[in-house]
Amino acid sequence: MSGGIQRKIFNERAMQNPTSAPELANIPYTLIACVNQYDELLMVQRTKAPFAGCWNFIGGKIEAGESPSSAAIRELNEEAGQTTTLRRRVQFRGIALWPIAGMQFHYLGMYLFLYRCRTTDAETRQFAMLDEGVTAWIHLDLLLDGSSLKLVPNFDLLLPYLLDSRKNPCIVCHEVTDVGVRLIWNAVIPKATRDIATSPHSSKFLNVDDLRGFRNAR
Repeated sequence: MSGGIQRKIFNERAMQNPTSAPELANIPYTLIACVNQYDELLMVQRTKAPFAGCWNFIGGKIEAGESPSSAAIRELNEEAGQTTTLRRRVQFRGIALWPIAGMQFHYLGMYLFLYRCRTTDAETRQFAMLDEGVTAWIHLDLLLDGSSLKLVPNFDLLLPYLLDSRKNPCIVCHEVTDVGVRLIWNAVIPKATRDIATSPHSSKFLNVDDLRGFRNAR
């Protein structure tokens, strides 16, 4: 990739250790960064709220009884017509968290499982207008150069975690504010949790204590 990925610096904000926490809202999503041999990233331009008109990664809600990795493959199939032959090339890259509106800031809210994969030239590059938006291959240089492309607010923060396969998968807690995206904390994910996220048969999700434990151990 020309120029490489320049990781942006985000201010870290200290979080109080909560003495008690409500049940984590079980709103699991999956997100996958699909890159081809030309260093183009498969993106979808949303036509619906939130972030209508913005380009985003492929992703969506994890269905009941579905494993995170299986959900990533399903979303890729549904939104871009990619095939399940990609399954062996899907890599777990982490979990992103953000607070639910109206909750205390240090309480964790929605979360999504992050994956990446690399396609071959033989795999489909034909896309259609879908309910969620329009899919297209966009070169990483164009996505990184601050051009006129309108991206979802947390794109710049999540991209390095998704694409840098040399680093261990991380849990990334962040917030989206009126002035931009802010990294709150991050930590390397233990192997046991990586196994949950990579197994096509696991539908086990995390709870508040799991996530708070990652933060305290960082």
